[in-house]
Amino acid sequence: MRLSANAVRSAAISLGGIAFGFVIGGLVVAIQGKPVGASLSALIEGSFGSEFAVGNTLTKAAVLLLVACGYIFATKGGLVSIGAEGQLHVGGLCGAAAALATTDLPSPLPAIIGLLGGFVGGGIWGAIAGWLRAKRGVNVVISTLLLNYIGLRLVEFAIDSKSLLRDGDAEPQSARIAQSGRLWRLLPGTTSTVHLGVILAVLFAVAIWFVLNRTVPGFRVRMLGLNPAMASRVGVSVQSMSVRVMFVSGGLGGLAGCSLILGEQFRVTPGYGVGFGFAGIAVALIARANVLSAIPASMLFGAILAGGNLLEAKVQVSNALVSVIQGSIILAAAGTALLLARTTRVVADLEEAAA
Repeated sequence: MRLSANAVRSAAISLGGIAFGFVIGGLVVAIQGKPVGASLSALIEGSFGSEFAVGNTLTKAAVLLLVACGYIFATKGGLVSIGAEGQLHVGGLCGAAAALATTDLPSPLPAIIGLLGGFVGGGIWGAIAGWLRAKRGVNVVISTLLLNYIGLRLVEFAIDSKSLLRDGDAEPQSARIAQSGRLWRLLPGTTSTVHLGVILAVLFAVAIWFVLNRTVPGFRVRMLGLNPAMASRVGVSVQSMSVRVMFVSGGLGGLAGCSLILGEQFRVTPGYGVGFGFAGIAVALIARANVLSAIPASMLFGAILAGGNLLEAKVQVSNALVSVIQGSIILAAAGTALLLARTTRVVADLEEAAA
């Protein structure tokens, strides 16, 4: 019964935050003198108004969902990682390099190898922060934040160097990934861009939920997050487990980068996925660190991102409104959760004093 009440409360907090975000967005539109109704209509049309719009929403949601799963997995292990931006970019870079290096292999081997390369690349980038925490006591928040900038510069260096991935004398970018290295489209012959990455993202979300809640390794991860001292007493190596947790978390971020490169853009360009890492963390926050709740949350944020361009084109409202709505949703949800937590604590203290 208690779990049910917590689930209802979490859902109410998330829905309240979403409503607040859209109210703030509507106020911003009204202040600019633009029609609120037309803006909302454009946002919905840009998200679900055509085959292309729906595909765009789903592919963006897939990237956000993978990032959210990585953040949640690290959080369950007691590690607050904000390094999704770097993990995504390094993972996408490694995935593209692996796919390009195996272009001559029969399809779908280059795509599969690309996905594996992306997972390993992002995983190593995450594991660096886990190792620094385990061996040197470096705060994961700080290390992952700094690794974001290093990862972005690493991508720029790789596609600017002719000895690495730069495509001839053109502007800094990698060669275009061949058809055999791409994630195949689910609806060929249509304008929809939805690809295999969407299915993979949902499968990974379900798998992460299952591992965390139904397996012994998942129990150890949660024990590490709840009580590291107790986990150590029962035989869990806190240091090695921290590195493993960060490897998996970073690997999921790397897959998010592969979803962008192998599924949509087909080449690495400077800053190709900037913003998706932090937006994915926002999805995890609005989902209240619940992997299954992150699925609809990623759909919502994916729709907002997909509809932002049409909003700017049709109603002349800046695409920055998308960030305003996202930020308002997070602030409202986080503020409400904090207020409820404090209220619950005060009520509990009063009841204990009365008893």
